[in-house]
Amino acid sequence: MNTITIRHVLPWMNIFFALLYLKECIIPGKEADVLHLQMVAYIPFMYVLWFCSAFFWNLFTKEKGLSRIFPTIFIIVLLSVPVGILLVSKDVFFSLPILVAVLEPLKNRFLFGSLETSLDSPKIFLLIASFVLLFAAALLSFWIGLQHEEYFFGFLYYLFLFFFETRWVQYVIGDQPQGDGEI
Repeated sequence: MNTITIRHVLPWMNIFFALLYLKECIIPGKEADVLHLQMVAYIPFMYVLWFCSAFFWNLFTKEKGLSRIFPTIFIIVLLSVPVGILLVSKDVFFSLPILVAVLEPLKNRFLFGSLETSLDSPKIFLLIASFVLLFAAALLSFWIGLQHEEYFFGFLYYLFLFFFETRWVQYVIGDQPQGDGEI
């Protein structure tokens, strides 16, 4: 008996977002402002903040005494990024996910006893992929002559996420699917 779980539904939501970005790339509409904000806030920036946060929280937990000063300064700077964005944009929904990305390694420490979880290794791959896709979208937009390359980047990114999150791609990169192998 087949059951539909969130694991099966979420990749298809990425197809929806990819098509929405493609539509905005060709015919900009009312959604353009919200989608442009998401490009700036969530995609490459969130992975960079998460990576820096994990690195400096890791340094902070390993160091003793005065050697904790260096990572502490960077942690304070990282925590000031979402606060600064909140003060400038006056939008909680814009700055809250950035704060969550900065605090995620600390949450992992309290919940799982470690700053990193098994779910963190794909984030490094997605960090690299988001910048590669950003560069590819800029080049393709220039060659095609698109005015809104950020929406083309959104299209490529969510299309990539769809393939990344399906069981087929997990199988290809080495994570064997569980169960009867249905997609």
